[in-house]
Amino acid sequence: MIDAVKQSRREILAAGLALALAVLLVYFNALEVPLLFDDENTIRKHGSAADDFLTFKSLRYRHLFYGSFSANYVLGGFQPLGYHLFNTAAHLGTALLVFWIAFVTVGKGTDWGPKAARRIATLAALFFALHPVHTESITYLSGRATSLAAFFYCLSFSLFIAGGLKNPPFKLPSWLVYPASLFFYGCAVLSKETAVGLILVVVLYDVFFMRGENWTSLKRRVPSFYAWFPVLALFVIVKVPDLTNLAKLWLSKIDPLYALLQLKYSYYPALIYFLPVNLTFDYDYPNVLNLFHLHFILAAAGFLLLLFLILKKFYIQSPILSFCALWSLINLLPTNSFLPRADYFSERNLYISSVGLAIFFAVAVYWIIEAQKFRRPAARSVGYCLLVLALLFNSALLIHRNQVYQQPVALWEDSYAKAPGKARILQNLARAYILANDYDKAFVVLKKLKARAPSLYFARLNLGKMYMHFGKPELAVAEFLAAVKTRPEAPEGHINLGSYYATNGLYQKAREEYDRVNSVNLSAEDRRTFLLSKGKLQYYLKAYGESEKLLQEVLALGRNEMSKPEARLFLGKTYQATGRREEALVVLGKVAGEKSLAAKAKNQMAILYAEAGKSEQALTLFKEAVVLDPSLAEAHFNLGRFLLATGGDKSEARRSLNSALNRVHDPAKAKIIRDILAAEFD
Repeated sequence: MIDAVKQSRREILAAGLALALAVLLVYFNALEVPLLFDDENTIRKHGSAADDFLTFKSLRYRHLFYGSFSANYVLGGFQPLGYHLFNTAAHLGTALLVFWIAFVTVGKGTDWGPKAARRIATLAALFFALHPVHTESITYLSGRATSLAAFFYCLSFSLFIAGGLKNPPFKLPSWLVYPASLFFYGCAVLSKETAVGLILVVVLYDVFFMRGENWTSLKRRVPSFYAWFPVLALFVIVKVPDLTNLAKLWLSKIDPLYALLQLKYSYYPALIYFLPVNLTFDYDYPNVLNLFHLHFILAAAGFLLLLFLILKKFYIQSPILSFCALWSLINLLPTNSFLPRADYFSERNLYISSVGLAIFFAVAVYWIIEAQKFRRPAARSVGYCLLVLALLFNSALLIHRNQVYQQPVALWEDSYAKAPGKARILQNLARAYILANDYDKAFVVLKKLKARAPSLYFARLNLGKMYMHFGKPELAVAEFLAAVKTRPEAPEGHINLGSYYATNGLYQKAREEYDRVNSVNLSAEDRRTFLLSKGKLQYYLKAYGESEKLLQEVLALGRNEMSKPEARLFLGKTYQATGRREEALVVLGKVAGEKSLAAKAKNQMAILYAEAGKSEQALTLFKEAVVLDPSLAEAHFNLGRFLLATGGDKSEARRSLNSALNRVHDPAKAKIIRDILAAEFD
C-alpha cells in the first residue's frame, strides 16, 4: 500500500514537471513580444501608479491586476520580458491547479480509482495549458486581468475542495483553509470582477460531489464557509466602492434582447475551443437579431439541446460532465449574457470557462477510450496516439499564434484577413503601419477606413497627417477640419490645425485653435505635442516668457525623449532672443538626435559665437550645420554671409549663397540672396 502511494506521488510529480516544461516550451517565443494595442497606455496610466496599487491604502477596481503591472513597472519599466514572465507563471500556476482540481474530483468524487484520476487530471491540465485560445490572455499583456483572476479563482476553489475532504492530500489547519479560500476569492474578484461566478460553482460542486465517505458533512461547511460570504460581500461593498458602482451600472444596463443576440452566437465558444483553427484578436459579429432567421432558430435549438444534455444525459453518464459544462456556462454569464459590451465575444472571456471544458474533454475521452469503446489494447493505443496528436496540433497552433503577436502589424494584418469588414480593425492596422513608419500602407488603409466610415475621427485626423507627410498641405487641412467638425471636443485635431497654421505664419489662427484645446485629459504624448506646439507659437509671437514656461514644461514631462530636442532648440532660441547667450549655448548644445534639429541648433550656436566675436567657433559650427543637413538653406546663407563679413574664402561664400538660393522657398528671402550675390560678385 505504501509503495502504491509513493508510486502515485511520483507519477503526480512527473506530470507536474512535464506540464511546467510544456508551458515553458510553447510560450518561449512569447517572451519577447512587444507591448501591443493598449498595453503601453495601461502600464503608463495604472502600472506606474505604485503608490496607489502597491501600498493598499484603499482597494480599487481591478486592484491586483493593476498592482501587478505596478510591480512589473517598478522592476523593469516598459521592458516586456518581466510582464511576460509573470503572465506565463500565472498560466502555469492555473494549469497546475486545474490538474489538482481534476485529480481530486475524479479520485474522491467517483469510484474510477487513482489511475483514472491521474490520467484525466494530466490530460485536462495539458489541454488547458497548451490551448491556443489562451494566447490573448497570456501573450497579450493586458489580458492578464483574466489569467490572474483565473489563478486566484482556481486557488480559492482548490482550498474549498481541500476543506471538504476528510483526508486531504496535504495537511492544512482546518481553521485556515476556508478563510484562505474566501481570501483568494476576493483576490480573484479584485483581479477581474467577472470571477464573481465562483460562488455558484462552489454550490454546484457541493451538491454534485461532496457527500459520502470521502467528504465532511455540510453542517461543517455552512458556519465555516458559506456563512462568511455575506461578510465578504459587505466588505467589498464598503471597501471597494468602484466595484459597487460597477455592479449598479451593470444592473442598469441589463438588456434581454442582447442576451438573445448572444444566444445567436452561443455555439462559437465551444467551436473555437474544440476546433481552434481560425482564431483572431478581434472578432466581427453582425449586430442583427432576427428571431425567425434560420441561424437564430438553429442556435436556440442547439442551446436548449445542450441544456437538456447537461441536466440529464451528461449527469447519467457522469456528474462530472454536467458540472464541467455548467462551470463553463456560469463563467461566461458575466461577459456573454444580458450586459451589452463593445465586443460580443473575446477569446480572453473563455479563459476561466475553459477550465470546465478542459476537464469535460479529459473525462469524455477517458470514458470513451478506457471505459466504453476501445476495449482492445491496440484500439486504446490508437486512441492515445490521437490524443497526443491533438495536443501537438494545439501546441503548434499556440506557437504560431504567439508568432503572430510578435509585431503589431502582423497581429492586425492577421485580424484584417479574418474580419475585413470591421472598421476598428482597419483603424488599428493603420495605427500599426504609422508606428512602423510604413506611411504608404497606412495611407491605403486610411482611405479604405474613410470610405467605410466617413465621419470617423481617427481616419480623418490621420489622413491629414499622411497628407502632410506626402507634401499636400491643402488636403491635410481639409481632413483636419473634417476631424474637428466630427469631434470638436477632441484635442488632436485642434493641435494639428494649430501646428499647420503656426508653421505657415498664420499665428492668430493657430492661437485660436490652441485656445480650443482642453488639455486636462490629454495623454502624456498628446500633452507634450500640445505644449511644444504652443511654446513654439509663443516664440513666433515674441511672447518669450510664456514660450520659456511651456518649453520648460515639455522638458520636465517624463522620460520620453522624442519631443525634447525640438523643445531645447526653441528654448535656446528663446534665451537667444532675450539676450541670455550663455544659457542659450548650454541648451542648444544638448540638442541631439534628428539631424535636421541638430543642424538648426548648431546654426543658432554659430550665430551666438559670431555675435560674441568668436569667429573660429562660429565658422566650425556653420560648417557642421551644413554637413549635418545639406537641405538647411538658413545654414548655407549664414555661412556665406559670415565668410564675406570676416574676409574668408569668397569662392566658398559664393557657393554657400548659391546653395541657399537653390534651397530657399520664400521669394522675399530669395531676393535678399540675389541682391547679395549681385553686390559682391557681379
